[in-house]
Amino acid sequence: MSSVLRYRVARGLDSIDSQPLEPRLLIVPGVDVGRRIRTGVINNPLSFRNKRRRVLPAILNVLRAHPWVMHHEVTRPEDIGAATHSLLDGGCELIVVNGGDGTMQAVLSRLFGSGPLDTLPLLAVLPAGTTNMVAADVGAMVRPIPALQRLLGSARDGCLHGTVVERPVMRAEIAPDAAPIFSFFFGSGAIYHGIRFCRHFVATLGLRGEVGPGVALAVFLARIALGHGGRMFPPLHLSGRLDGQVLQPGAYIGMLVSTVSRQFLGLRPFWGREPAPLKYTAMSYSPRHLWRAAPAMMRGKPNRFVRPEYGYTSHNAHALELHLDCGFTLDGELFTPPTGTPVMLRSGYTASFLHQQDV
Repeated sequence: MSSVLRYRVARGLDSIDSQPLEPRLLIVPGVDVGRRIRTGVINNPLSFRNKRRRVLPAILNVLRAHPWVMHHEVTRPEDIGAATHSLLDGGCELIVVNGGDGTMQAVLSRLFGSGPLDTLPLLAVLPAGTTNMVAADVGAMVRPIPALQRLLGSARDGCLHGTVVERPVMRAEIAPDAAPIFSFFFGSGAIYHGIRFCRHFVATLGLRGEVGPGVALAVFLARIALGHGGRMFPPLHLSGRLDGQVLQPGAYIGMLVSTVSRQFLGLRPFWGREPAPLKYTAMSYSPRHLWRAAPAMMRGKPNRFVRPEYGYTSHNAHALELHLDCGFTLDGELFTPPTGTPVMLRSGYTASFLHQQDV
């Protein structure tokens, strides 16, 4: 039994149909390899659940019972990348990521950042972050301790249980002299300001997990509907191209691009119909019929009010060129674009995750 990852590198807006390269997945569920599966674990002690709910000590206890498993405790993106490199050099076929979306971003950036690979490890996620959008989308188990115990037990016995879930990965080029970042989610405008609002105001109230972003979303909708966006949600001036087609330039409340449909709070704010992996949605700064459009827009099921002429746009694409005058987020991490430099988002990469049922 074998599994093949699709791994197509889009080298430019005019070359998205280039021939795919197909690296081999090192291990797949349901196959008894007759030995221990080479396994590594990356722990981020600063991820929300590891730090606030004291999950990490229990994780380390499980790892002590499996001394053959390589593991690292790292926090900075560059150190997470180095730990990933170390596990790859050690021949790991399965990498378990105990962290949030930012931790997974750093792992993916190391996996795909060095160019095409012949083989790729299978990934497993323990949801230890704040919103855990990646974990929720790939169906990661919500009880990390028993999940890790079962996973390492099956790896020790040489046969993983579960199924493979494949997800497209987005390559973000944010500056000419910066290494590309590989992620699942990009957002600017109100999304960027909403994350800052969560971190500086909502967190002081002790609201954690998806509750904080939920409060930020409610504040955002109320202020925009009442015409009070003001300083909290200033307009995003956006222009660029989507698969070579010019985007409508102008002032926007916000925009987002993602390779996965499910966002925080289970929202699915995409309704484009093009057969492409990058999902793009934008809302103009003066949307009409907001209260009637918002519920349908957030479910990805447009009604008669969710229309471009009313300020709501959604498409799928292979590549985007974005000119922004606002900071942006990649998987919850915040960035500031260099003046005059576009952000380039490209598809062409796929990661494979292990999905197991909770028991």
